[in-house]
Amino acid sequence: MCICEFCNTEFQPRPQVKNPRACNKDSCQKLRQTSNEREWRKSNEHLDSKEYHQIRRKQRNEKINKLFLAIIKSLSIGVNFIGLPFNIHSFSDFFKDIFLQLGLRKLNKFWDVNLLYDFDQLDLNT
Repeated sequence: MCICEFCNTEFQPRPQVKNPRACNKDSCQKLRQTSNEREWRKSNEHLDSKEYHQIRRKQRNEKINKLFLAIIKSLSIGVNFIGLPFNIHSFSDFFKDIFLQLGLRKLNKFWDVNLLYDFDQLDLNT
């Protein structure tokens, strides 16, 4: 048996709930939900700052550029390996525009996240 945090009555918790705080009354459940939301907002106040969003946007763009450079590098290696006459530089502007328009969330659907971490070890300067 547990005691409800909001109405102080004893209740039998559901076995699926690890740390029951409220009984199954609608009023107590609403109070529990607002309490959870208030706690979440308090612990995540930094999400409202302009600087946080600017930093995250910069990080996403850096990741897109890293992915773009890795794909262009891979494509140029493949073209050189096969021996096809192909101008990588004219094709790279097209790729970069597409990547920036899609954004990181959609790009992650095309490539596995672990593949992005593999790009961190790839020397993209050559």
